[in-house]
Amino acid sequence: MACPARPAAAGEEQQGSLTYYTTTGILLQQIAAPSPQLRPERIRSREIAYVGQYAGQRMQFDARLFHDTIHHYINGSGAPAQFDNRNDFTVRGGDLQLSWQPVPAFRLSAQYARAFVNAAPSVDNDLNESTPRDLFSLLARYDLGRGWTASAGVYRSGRVKWLAEGDVTPAFTRVDARLARRWKWRGTEVEAALVGQNLGRDYSEFRQENIFSRRVYGSLSFGW
Repeated sequence: MACPARPAAAGEEQQGSLTYYTTTGILLQQIAAPSPQLRPERIRSREIAYVGQYAGQRMQFDARLFHDTIHHYINGSGAPAQFDNRNDFTVRGGDLQLSWQPVPAFRLSAQYARAFVNAAPSVDNDLNESTPRDLFSLLARYDLGRGWTASAGVYRSGRVKWLAEGDVTPAFTRVDARLARRWKWRGTEVEAALVGQNLGRDYSEFRQENIFSRRVYGSLSFGW
């Protein structure tokens, strides 16, 4: 039987070691070795943002542009793996958010984000595609009265090449919906809900075999 041995002191990648021994103390395999010369990563963030409140239209609009530089990026290579500091890379992009409530019973919100990662292959081969180029969501909630509420959301994510042990997962669109009713029972707040998740096509998360399929379920909760 084999068991991993790690150092007692926590030192992140600098002191980290992952070594497998048999129960009799014989070395089987060393997966990771300490990396004592590492410098900590640093992130320099720059952004400009706008927040607009439009009371007459019952609307709020937010916009933001950002540019982040990651210094001394830490990555590992070799066998056993050792970590070292790579060159800097940048992440830039922007996002928009719109919230609209034309009447007290109805709220609509939309978000959109776009990001670009710029890293040389010597830093990490997968970094440039490790974040979705585009992200979008649209959420709506309506108060039907007498404790009833209905809500729905549409989410869109671009293609991702996950880091480490992850796969390339294609872009997907997800639709969720929820119908709920709240009431009081003997002084206790009760909520019953019917929830549908991913009402469209299946999609993968992190690994191709990690399939998120259609799900429909009910819930009953009590609050004291």
